[in-house]
Amino acid sequence: MEMETLPAWFWVVYYLFLLITLSLTIYCILKNRIKKLSIANLLIIISSDPMWFIQSIGRMEGTEFDYLMSQLAEGALWPIYVLFGFLFMVIWWVFFLISLITKSSPEKAAY
Repeated sequence: MEMETLPAWFWVVYYLFLLITLSLTIYCILKNRIKKLSIANLLIIISSDPMWFIQSIGRMEGTEFDYLMSQLAEGALWPIYVLFGFLFMVIWWVFFLISLITKSSPEKAAY
């Protein structure tokens, strides 16, 4: 019996998003731009994605996303952390884009 998985295009987009986010996060840390948020983002990237992958290995049926949602409904803590990680990465992107916009102005964003 073969387990279901999400479509290949989803994984391409997802891992491309993670790779770009990770690269820009490291860049921001090295350039001292939104450094505190970037350090937190780095820790979240290297912990939440592997947690989702490892937890999803043991599923018996359904896709990884189905399993994440079912575990969330059952009250498990790991899906809360994984979803928090995704949300934090999106918030980090907002601050990153704001820092790009404000870079051209005399005062720098101090997040």
